[in-house]
Amino acid sequence: MVFMEGDGLPNIVGLRDAAPSRACDLVVDQLRSLIIGGQLEPGSRLPAERDLALRFQTSRATISQALRILAALGLVEIHHGSGVYASPHPDRLLTHSLELILALDRPSMIRLCEVRGWLEVAAIARAAEIATPADVEAIRAELDRLASERRSVERWLAHDIEFHRAVLRATGNMIALSMVSSVLELMASARVREYREAGTAPDWFRDEWESVVAIHMRITDAIAAHDVTAAHAAAGEHQERLAHFVAEIDPWAEAAPRPRAAARRASGTR
Repeated sequence: MVFMEGDGLPNIVGLRDAAPSRACDLVVDQLRSLIIGGQLEPGSRLPAERDLALRFQTSRATISQALRILAALGLVEIHHGSGVYASPHPDRLLTHSLELILALDRPSMIRLCEVRGWLEVAAIARAAEIATPADVEAIRAELDRLASERRSVERWLAHDIEFHRAVLRATGNMIALSMVSSVLELMASARVREYREAGTAPDWFRDEWESVVAIHMRITDAIAAHDVTAAHAAAGEHQERLAHFVAEIDPWAEAAPRPRAAARRASGTR
């Protein structure tokens, strides 16, 4: 969708007399307000730089600088040769911030895993409380995709992200969905990078795939049955395993205790 003069950029304040540095800030502020306020819908294309310069009564250089700032904030996406679009993924700002934290503080990967657990265990229990039949159907569809992927760890992790997103959507809390989605993507990217460098699939994918999938099945069944206690228990075991897997690939992390269920199998007990 292209916004033309008077059609999608209402109440623009002209900046003819503003100093260049101040004009850039004002362009950022006004476009940010339009994006956050919904006048520029996610995925919609902004007018060309020359048209924005006319609308704001400022230079194209000022518009270009403002758009780069908005892109850094995750509010627009710049596609060279195509145009500038209001970001369909506003949660990218959180992802970028977390990426910076991880780059500056390598041990934070295991802390990121902890944060995911705190949020997601509660989210799974909440989904068990209020999930609709449509929510359960969506979760089962993602579970089926996850359970059918046995060859590629990268594709499996992609399906895993969508499974957990489906669970988060069932909570009805889009803030939780946005926050945890960023964590899911970063953790999956880090895990794939480690596995690529190792040149082999991880041990859990080779040896514990069935039991990992089984936990996701238990989560799904508990949500479908609206069994909050079972959902909380399954989510807790899922988090234990995840912490163990992250510790295995993260040289900065202290080794996490082996998940109880896996430890029992290894010892031959039940």
